[in-house]
Amino acid sequence: MNRAGPRVSALCILILSVAVPAAAQDEATSPGHLFDVAIDRRDVDAIKELLAAGHSANAPIVHDTVTSTPLVKACRRKSLEIVRLLVEAGADVNALEKDRRVNDRGEVHWFLQSPLEKVVGEDLEIVRYLVAKGAKVNEKLTDGRTVLFLPAWSGDLETLEVLVAAGGDVNAVDDIGYTPLKHAVMGRRPEAIRWLVAKGANVNQAPTKVNAGETALHVAIGNGFPDVVQLLLELKANPNAKAKHSGTPLELARKGDQDDVVAMLKAAGAR
Repeated sequence: MNRAGPRVSALCILILSVAVPAAAQDEATSPGHLFDVAIDRRDVDAIKELLAAGHSANAPIVHDTVTSTPLVKACRRKSLEIVRLLVEAGADVNALEKDRRVNDRGEVHWFLQSPLEKVVGEDLEIVRYLVAKGAKVNEKLTDGRTVLFLPAWSGDLETLEVLVAAGGDVNAVDDIGYTPLKHAVMGRRPEAIRWLVAKGANVNQAPTKVNAGETALHVAIGNGFPDVVQLLLELKANPNAKAKHSGTPLELARKGDQDDVVAMLKAAGAR
């Protein structure tokens, strides 16, 4: 009778060891996983203990197709205290979170996010801190976009000020030929449009490959934003720029039955 208990416990241990693969057991005790849990709980003491035990502030955090870092996770949680702690312990402010996806055609697509991108538009204090610590403001992330694209789209002038002051390129071009200015147009953000142009954004920028010839004016017309069209014309947008697929702004406006825009364009010299 006395031996039944231990034999059951041993059996349970055996079942558990078979049910949980060794790799999963290793992952659950990996430094990256421990950092992940501590950061999710905002447990500063636990993070300090991990660092004091010699674990790297750059320990990889792996979930399925995603490989991240403690700093990216801390930025997602918007904890400046933890961000500072990790950076002071040697965390790389430019190490990217990478998500590898494969579509039905077997094509690989990478989704890339930096610590800075995680807090852009979310926490300006952390943005300033990361920039001061050397975070790259012109790094190409998912689809070739930089960290300027999101605040341009949302009209976040404070963040744009910080990023451009740190060397952010207002004429950065993504994989489909779009710029921060075009994103401000898509977001219908007149203040951001004016600000970007004042900072040197080319109002007539047009890609030569994908969306060849398409300017911010084409984007405004294509989205049905007559107020933005008027603003761009005031900012010296070319009313006769010709895109490969959509033609001139006037042709595009006529296709969309935008009579008010047609009148604006003609008044600006469109033909």
